[in-house]
Amino acid sequence: MEPTQPLAPSPNLPPTPQKPTASSRAMAALILGILSCLFLGMLTGIPAWILGHKEVKAIDRGEAPVEGRAMAKVGWVLGIVGTFFWCLFGLMIQIFFGLFFLMGVKT
Repeated sequence: MEPTQPLAPSPNLPPTPQKPTASSRAMAALILGILSCLFLGMLTGIPAWILGHKEVKAIDRGEAPVEGRAMAKVGWVLGIVGTFFWCLFGLMIQIFFGLFFLMGVKT
């Protein structure tokens, strides 16, 4: 075996610039929106709706990174969809039990 030569020291390179990432508010809007559609309904849907809308407006004003626009919009839309879905579901449950109660009452 031949002896290996030591590696030459690397030249001092400038640090690699960080890629801008989405803001934490955009990520929170997305997570809340997903949760609202799955099982938490209005509990997380309304905050996702509000937070996503505010973040999109902040991006439009240049106060937040543009990379979060898609996350904020998707969270906003999922918050709206989740809220309306669970409101509709709650209304259907109330109608069902209301009819069940009325049919069960004998006059």
